[in-house]
Amino acid sequence: MTKKLNVRKASKDDLERLRPLAHVFHKMCCFRDKKIPDHLVDDYFNHMTNDPNAVILTHDAGALGASVERAEMGFGFILRERFFMSAPQTGRVLLDAFHALAKTKKVDLTALSLICKNNVIPPKQHQQYIDMGYELTEAVYVRKVDTCL
Repeated sequence: MTKKLNVRKASKDDLERLRPLAHVFHKMCCFRDKKIPDHLVDDYFNHMTNDPNAVILTHDAGALGASVERAEMGFGFILRERFFMSAPQTGRVLLDAFHALAKTKKVDLTALSLICKNNVIPPKQHQQYIDMGYELTEAVYVRKVDTCL
């Protein structure tokens, strides 16, 4: 029998447990060629747990960070996923909590992003998002600024 994963809002007590997960996530993002110092992870964690418009949802096997912001051109509000990492077969419970949070926050849209290696969208994850009612509407092009990190 599978252990039930209880999703909750992360607190300062979760930092030590989530820091290694942040380093794994960082290895997949656009800044993966730079080592991220722990103090930057800690600062980001503190921001996400103290900002009233941000949240980190967590369970024993993962975390999802999100923030509420104005939607493009001011058309309502959006709950935007900022990072999402979980062990295999445990992500759906975090996504369900993300959707419940969207209803609580009374936002107009939710947005999930995918980290694509070599510009290839992971087919299984893409299909899961489509099955949940999402549509792919944007692509994000990133460009590093020399002064960063």
